[in-house]
Amino acid sequence: MQKLTITSIAHLEVTSGCDLNCPGCWGPPTRIENRDIDDFKQVIKKLKYFGLTGIVLTGGEPTLVQKIDEFIKYAKIELGLNIVLQTDGVNLIKLMPKIAPYLDIVAVSLEASNSEIDFRRNKRGFEIGISSIKYILEKFPQIQLRIGTCVFKQNFDDLENIGNLLLDLKYGKRIKENESIWKLYQIQIPRLGKGENDAILDSMLIETSDFNKKIDNLVEKFAGKIKVVREANDTVISEIIIRPNGEVIITSNEKNENEVLTQHNIFDNFNATIKEILIAQNRKEDLKKIRN
Repeated sequence: MQKLTITSIAHLEVTSGCDLNCPGCWGPPTRIENRDIDDFKQVIKKLKYFGLTGIVLTGGEPTLVQKIDEFIKYAKIELGLNIVLQTDGVNLIKLMPKIAPYLDIVAVSLEASNSEIDFRRNKRGFEIGISSIKYILEKFPQIQLRIGTCVFKQNFDDLENIGNLLLDLKYGKRIKENESIWKLYQIQIPRLGKGENDAILDSMLIETSDFNKKIDNLVEKFAGKIKVVREANDTVISEIIIRPNGEVIITSNEKNENEVLTQHNIFDNFNATIKEILIAQNRKEDLKKIRN
């Protein structure tokens, strides 16, 4: 096979499992099959040839996966990949000493300023998230900590309070030291591969213009205190998401209008899946570089 770039970043949903059972979860359906983490190891080894430079570990809750520490070490030491761990923090304190040397970013979500108004997560989920933020700030200053907030109708008027909470947690001081960020995402509803709570998600949508206006205000308010960045639906870049069962979702910008779910399983038929990705990306010339 001639060398070509399929993707630089792959989002790996390494499990559909999670023990928080939050009412507004948009992870993969819990009924989906979970393949062994070694299957993901083989795939990222092959994707490295196709231009892979980094992975985002997500789920479900990735820290609950058996041998996830070995997988993270392999991805960093053997493949030299940049590694982002997206976590609710439920198993982080136990696991972090083993994986910290190999992580580039730990991403923790924070979508309310207190547990009573956290629409998407249960009370335990909120408290674990806050504990995880405090733990990383105190124990692992070398790790870039990214706070992620998905913006939707139910937390739209709470965003300024979330920013103030981050200041109370001394996150602003952290940002100046190692360029950690508070990243705000406009909620989007995927057309394919939905999770368990589609009806709830449909009630959460906001307009892109309202999202951008709100973020402009936050950037101004927290200037010099917190680095605020945004990801609106019309700025989402093309990416691939590998689901726990080996299906692949290919997304693009413009509100994911070109989102495609592959027919082949990347664990069982790698080359056929790569062809599907190239077709979805309208890269006809590159198809010739893939052997049958």
